[in-house]
Amino acid sequence: MSKSADIFISRKLEEDSILLDYFKSNSLTFHDQSLIDFSPVKFERPWSEWLFFYSKKGVRYYFDQQPPQRMRSHKLACFGPGTASYLLDNYGFMPDYIGTGEKNSTAGGLLNSAANESVCFVVGKNSIRSVQDLIGEKLEWTEICVYDNIPSPKATLSTYKTAIITSPMNYESFVANGGSADHIISIGATTSQKIAEITSDQEVHQSDEPSELSILNTFRALR
Repeated sequence: MSKSADIFISRKLEEDSILLDYFKSNSLTFHDQSLIDFSPVKFERPWSEWLFFYSKKGVRYYFDQQPPQRMRSHKLACFGPGTASYLLDNYGFMPDYIGTGEKNSTAGGLLNSAANESVCFVVGKNSIRSVQDLIGEKLEWTEICVYDNIPSPKATLSTYKTAIITSPMNYESFVANGGSADHIISIGATTSQKIAEITSDQEVHQSDEPSELSILNTFRALR
């Protein structure tokens, strides 16, 4: 395979992305594409005092079916700052609890914030459910699936100097579609674990946080 771009990132970069700005200002070629196909799933939401959103996709697919005006009496929680910002910017809701984007600290904070109350987790069909696993029976909780997510079979990939992988499923799809890279940057321990399972000899550089600034710092350290 020939190197068609310097960088692959398994996420479409938005216009205000600091990664996009850095790549362009340094004349780096890049391929930004999610490797997951999404589709809505109809749901009925059980009663709960809290709603917990893992991702922007969960927020979007939830509100596609549930009018925002029905949310006024519920407390909201988000896995990390990116999802919280998306919820505020697009629907006008400031979460009552914002996690760190890391499962252990987020689960611990949610246990404190929602003590003795019920939580409904908004998930995708193939979500990992990391916070639920950590909470166990320490809180009363349910979940609703609002979207299906499967690896995309349609991507055309090549070999890259650096691949930035944003989720375990994105790496599965990256490899299945012929992608490879000299260096891999992962977002989160779960993604790093999946990469190690699939490609045991691949060195993985894990970003300290899921933020674009942390990803950029990890990328710059490799150059």
